[in-house]
Amino acid sequence: MNLQPEDDTKTRFIVSAKIVNYNNIEDAEFIVEKKELAITFKKNLKPYYALKVWGIIKVNKDIEEVEVSDGWGEENKMDKVNTPTKRELIIVGADPKTLDKETYSEKAIEEAMEKIKSDKKAENEFGNTSDDWGKGDSNRSDSSEEEVTAAW
Repeated sequence: MNLQPEDDTKTRFIVSAKIVNYNNIEDAEFIVEKKELAITFKKNLKPYYALKVWGIIKVNKDIEEVEVSDGWGEENKMDKVNTPTKRELIIVGADPKTLDKETYSEKAIEEAMEKIKSDKKAENEFGNTSDDWGKGDSNRSDSSEEEVTAAW
């Protein structure tokens, strides 16, 4: 786990992590705004530990009011959203009973990332024809629901 203060005031902390799901491992950045929670994370979490966390998503938009005139009457005032829109994933709590120190070891993550890389390379070279396989198979699940775990 990598936890760093966002700035010199040390009121917000950035947590660098990986999100592990069924077919991918992604880098992620979370924000911790409570110093007490950041200290708890720093004391109890080490690289390659997994923990169930929850929080809020904050979206910051750069909005300006513009007037549009098309010659058909009064001007219409509208809000224009400028890019980039910034999305923050803010951790507000964690369940210590879900702390897993073994499943996502450095070796397991590296092996999984290598397998994902080779699978993507094979898909790029040979295409993905798995849609043709298993048609009519009653054991096939079309559910798009995924379980996500963050590994530090």
